[in-house]
Amino acid sequence: MKKLYDEEIVWEMFNQKKSISNLNHLFSMSAENNKDGLAFKQDDRTLTYNQTNYHCGNIASYLLGTLKVKKGDRVAAMMSNSIEYACLVFSCIKIGAVLLPLNVNLKKNELQYILSDAQPKVCIVDIDLADNLPRNNDWEILYSRDLLLLKKQKTIKAPDIIIDKEDPAFLIYTSGTTGRPKGALLHHGGVIHSVLNYYHCFQTHASTKTIIAVPLFHVTGLIGQLIHVFFAGGTSIILKRYQTKPFIEKMIKEQADFLFNVPTIYTMLISTMEKEKISSVAHVQTVAFGGAPMQTSLFNKIKAIFPNAYLHNCYGATETCSPATIMPRNFLESKVESVGLPVSQAKLKVINNDGKECEPGETGELLIKGPMIIKKYWNFEEANQKNFIEGFWYSGDYASIDKDGYVYIKDRKKDMINRGGENIYSIEIENVLSRYDEVDEVAVIGIPHSLYGEAVKAYIVPKSDNLNLEDIQEFSSKSLAKYKVPEFIEIVDELPKNPGGKVLKSQLKKGSV
Repeated sequence: MKKLYDEEIVWEMFNQKKSISNLNHLFSMSAENNKDGLAFKQDDRTLTYNQTNYHCGNIASYLLGTLKVKKGDRVAAMMSNSIEYACLVFSCIKIGAVLLPLNVNLKKNELQYILSDAQPKVCIVDIDLADNLPRNNDWEILYSRDLLLLKKQKTIKAPDIIIDKEDPAFLIYTSGTTGRPKGALLHHGGVIHSVLNYYHCFQTHASTKTIIAVPLFHVTGLIGQLIHVFFAGGTSIILKRYQTKPFIEKMIKEQADFLFNVPTIYTMLISTMEKEKISSVAHVQTVAFGGAPMQTSLFNKIKAIFPNAYLHNCYGATETCSPATIMPRNFLESKVESVGLPVSQAKLKVINNDGKECEPGETGELLIKGPMIIKKYWNFEEANQKNFIEGFWYSGDYASIDKDGYVYIKDRKKDMINRGGENIYSIEIENVLSRYDEVDEVAVIGIPHSLYGEAVKAYIVPKSDNLNLEDIQEFSSKSLAKYKVPEFIEIVDELPKNPGGKVLKSQLKKGSV
């Protein structure tokens, strides 16, 4: 089976190098090695690595001394992307506290559930988000604007706190689309493993510049960019939230050479760049994507507009501390729809409905094992027993693995369509429809059908008013078996998405578009 790279390189760094046995060691080592380098930039504000280390020390000592935060205590962050957020991440790491990043788009009742379940010691909140934060006497409130104003406290020194690889670093709640939200406990060792894999695969370095526009409350922004690029000694240009034109302006002005976004962002970027007559951006060296299916037509557009960039499709989840697979730098064109090869020390397999391992090319549920897999969900024993069996995490994704070890994601288990006994994978249909010139975005679901049980329905965001539904069906019938061709097509202005850019098919199924 083909390997992503020489696994021994990363595994030796992860398993033997004493200087990075926890995330605080990773932070301290990079801060020391890159003192005068630019760590963060947001608008007109900047922090060098040395300044970041100074502020993180002050924040850590305040958490320890004034707020009495102990190792293992949860510190909630209700914050948009900012330099303060970046410093809070590393401050919690310094003292062994568990950062609880909150999705700023959640409603108050949703936040109430998470906070009641996690029981944080303190909540750090942006002033403009404070009204949506449930109030409770059980936790202290600190405004994020004050973080960089804190002075060092006379208290316990952070080096006295022993942090192990197995200790939790982050508590991140999943979306809860199939039930109540699950709190994933990401451990220091798992995050280090992910950072080292990104670092080695993307070949980042002290001159790397990235734009963080995806939320820091998701693993892509938090691990794939913030912690990873800090370890590399590079610069993170932070946007409070994603906006297309500011992103393009920053990318060009700052000469950002490493992009990591969900496919939806690339769709919006390329659409705007085409309108602005920006045909190519030569300085970008690495373009990574994940978090949602990447359609082949969009992949080809990215390749054209970033002609000098290596393109990396990545697959992972909160439960895998970010990546489980990464597309290598050089791959055959026949592998373009793959999400890549397993990361170092990961074991992936696909099983059928009988629990037996599938042959190469056969489709089944994807199971993942490795040092990056979380140990458990917080306060959710039922989910632990269901999702973690014999060291494997049951992903809930249908996938196949070819004879060379490349992984192909077919569909979410819950999104597969069963039409008269025929299994239909929505991603396959979306890939075909996205190649039609007048289609901007597409999502495919199964809807109830009196005869077949389920029928295929496509929701399409058109590029113009020239979209002809009969032409689309005729176009798709040239590439799809008859039973896969959408029987129903609905034109919409936009697709419902979560803050991470994933299409919310549950809302489509409820007919709430």
